[in-house]
Amino acid sequence: MMDTTIKETWAKAIARGDASVKRPLEALYKFWVRKGAVNDTCKALLAKALREAKEQVREARMDRLFEMQERA
Repeated sequence: MMDTTIKETWAKAIARGDASVKRPLEALYKFWVRKGAVNDTCKALLAKALREAKEQVREARMDRLFEMQERA
C-alpha cells in the first residue's frame, strides 16, 4: 500500500505534467521495485520511459537556455 506522501507526490507530478502512469516518477518506480510490484518486463519498459523522460527534460532545459541567450 502506498502511503499518502507518495500518492500526493505522484498526483502533483501528474498535475504538473512531470509524470504519468506510463512515465512514473523515479521515486515511485523505486517504491514499486522495493515492494516487488515490478517484474523484469516492467523494469525494462520503465527504464526506457525514464531515459526518455530525462532526455526530454534535458532538451527542454537546452531550449530555455537558447531562448535566454537570444533575448540577451
